[in-house]
Amino acid sequence: MNHRPGGGEWLGRWTGFVAAIALGLAATAPALAASPGPVPTPSGNLLWADDFSSSTSGWRQGTMPSGGTFAYGNHEYLITPGPRVDDLAQAPYAALLPELIVSVEVSLPFGAAPTLRGGVICGRPSALDSHYVFFVSAGGDWSILRVDHGRTEDVLSGTLPNMASGTTIPLVAVCQDQVSGSQGTTTQLSFFIDGDRVASVSDTWPAASGAGWRSGLDAGPGATPPATVSFRHFAVSDASFGEAPPVAVAGDGYMSPLTMGVVAGLCVVGGLVLALFITRRERSRRAHQSSEP
Repeated sequence: MNHRPGGGEWLGRWTGFVAAIALGLAATAPALAASPGPVPTPSGNLLWADDFSSSTSGWRQGTMPSGGTFAYGNHEYLITPGPRVDDLAQAPYAALLPELIVSVEVSLPFGAAPTLRGGVICGRPSALDSHYVFFVSAGGDWSILRVDHGRTEDVLSGTLPNMASGTTIPLVAVCQDQVSGSQGTTTQLSFFIDGDRVASVSDTWPAASGAGWRSGLDAGPGATPPATVSFRHFAVSDASFGEAPPVAVAGDGYMSPLTMGVVAGLCVVGGLVLALFITRRERSRRAHQSSEP
């Protein structure tokens, strides 16, 4: 005799289906909570850091032909740029990273010329002749620049209306190679100032093609009288997170879209298996009841 499901069996089926949906929604909850909203400052995998407490950590020192000077201070690194050009210092950490995060705290002296600036660089090997500069200026401007053997081009720029010279400003720059082709390497550039992302842009630049990035510090152009830019708490991190988005962020409950989809799918399958189990158990119970006298 054909058996028509009763109320208990239908209840079992619906319980399983509801459980599947609930588990799937629970798996996607991190993504719903993470978007939209402010972008957290990336941290990455810390590889090297310098608090400038030792003058033997490897940064350049002395006066350069440009007139710029480099020196260690009290837990800080000091660059007094020459009168006409920027002066830069390569970080002693020499490993090349396709996905680089470089961070530092920069201080521009109170009352300095508005053009005085300080920041960090992402450069290719050798003498960093081709590099990006991420800087803030005493005049309240910020910019991402391409510098190729002394020639400078603006990639993206803006203003910081609430910035005051004489204060310490945390900077974080992210340079992530995306694809290389006949026109050069396309790199995702992101710039964070005092915890806020002010820029995120892709740039293709033949001169900057290569196998990874090195980091460093930049200050310039010089002011009259000469003014010194100070840097504290320099760090180099690896931004590689496999499936992470262009601006990779560690922690904060982040799940990549692929991982999130796999987890959701597994939860749905688990819910369906649970529904099948409940349905079969209900059939067995009813069959047992029907066989009793």
